[in-house]
Amino acid sequence: MQGRGKVFYRACGIRPGVDRGTRLGAKLLMLDVLESTSQTLRELAQDGEPEGTVVVAEEQRAGHGRLGRGWASPKGGLWFSVLLRPQVAPADAQKLTLMAGVAVALALRKHLGLEARLKWPNDVLVSGKKLCGILAESRSNEKLEYVILGIGMNANFLVSALPEELRQSAITVREVLRRTVDRLALMRAILNELDAGYGAFCAGDKGEIVARWKELSETLGRKVRVETGTGIVEGVAEDVDARGALVVRTPDGAVTVDSGDCVHLR
Repeated sequence: MQGRGKVFYRACGIRPGVDRGTRLGAKLLMLDVLESTSQTLRELAQDGEPEGTVVVAEEQRAGHGRLGRGWASPKGGLWFSVLLRPQVAPADAQKLTLMAGVAVALALRKHLGLEARLKWPNDVLVSGKKLCGILAESRSNEKLEYVILGIGMNANFLVSALPEELRQSAITVREVLRRTVDRLALMRAILNELDAGYGAFCAGDKGEIVARWKELSETLGRKVRVETGTGIVEGVAEDVDARGALVVRTPDGAVTVDSGDCVHLR
């Protein structure tokens, strides 16, 4: 493991909702610099690390997003990954991305008063621009062994710290609020919302997760272009089905997209 790390939650008060018996954030590893928080947590997961462990980095050197794309992670952001071990079928793992998006949006609304919205499948938007990205990575054989939720939020820096090609479509908490925020308190708020959503997920309330995502959606009803592994689907985003897949109404009929990179078109 690269960088300096230590269990830090007692010193910084990050452990969320301990009186309510929450699972997420019970163990927190904070490091200065990592290649990727999800990569580090994947190694720990394969060695038997318990559910709820969180890895946080001040800076990532090789963060990544969907389709293997790089994820810029400068200092001042909120870069962390959460380990889950749900007892569900591998096909249900996709809904965890939606669940995490809802949790982040709710935390931003309640904790910072931001009108956060959701873009399918894994982005959190403010003022139509990307503030946070979420990536769920899983390992399964006949059953789901674990899921790692990687969450990257543009927090206490300016968009000028991002690569030039990202600046027009991105936004940061600092720019929206015109001040910096307590990132540990923000992460605590996110983990509390994640814990509540994950509890509902594990209790079998998966339909409610999709319903809440739809309420916060910025994608539904818009014209979109989705890049999939087999081609491009373009049309109006009509629905998200029970599995978390996007239903796009094209000139040739409805097309269901399980995964892909979605662009909102004007």
